[in-house]
Amino acid sequence: MKALIKEIQMCGASNSSKRKRCKQEVLPEGKMLRMLGEHPNLPFLFGVVTQRAPCALVMQFHGTGEESITLHKVVKERIFNKQLTAEVFTEIAQALRHIHAREIVHNDLKANNVIIQQQGEHYRSIIIDFGKSEEIVKLKAYKRSADYLAPEVMEGKKQSPASDIFSFRKMLQLSVSRRSFFRLFTEIIVIVTSHHAKDRPSANDIVSTLNSEG
Repeated sequence: MKALIKEIQMCGASNSSKRKRCKQEVLPEGKMLRMLGEHPNLPFLFGVVTQRAPCALVMQFHGTGEESITLHKVVKERIFNKQLTAEVFTEIAQALRHIHAREIVHNDLKANNVIIQQQGEHYRSIIIDFGKSEEIVKLKAYKRSADYLAPEVMEGKKQSPASDIFSFRKMLQLSVSRRSFFRLFTEIIVIVTSHHAKDRPSANDIVSTLNSEG
């Protein structure tokens, strides 16, 4: 199957020091994508370029022409109805289930890091940007601040798969806020909202809940 290819993480390197920093940016993300393997809702990695400038990850490009459409844009323009919202978020949860099963945390899940690709009447979601991802056994506590991050992350505590689940909730809430079908997603939003990471459901639990409601 013919694929469009897009280079990302462009780091123009004019000397060995810059090239070293460039490798430090692209190699970890490339490693994460290789560990994750193939999945319909994750980007396909063709290769990593580090021997010449610019260093880059070369992946399958998802979009129309030169444009990729993010979940953020889809939500802003209110493109999805209730059914499409449920389908897309079920796919995102399935991708998270796969990521966590491979003992990896995405660690930067937000609407701008989900690409939506139209395929006929169907919309496929692709989680991108694994630059902050890490193996669960190597996770460390450090403080970050953003409205889509879990409380434990913003408090400087150790991240976990539950941190991704909280970010999933923020995306879903953003997608259905002020929509006529908001109440239909209230239950799933509530169960992933807990301040305590241990009380949040797994990605597999979310998939089951969304499927039962669909």
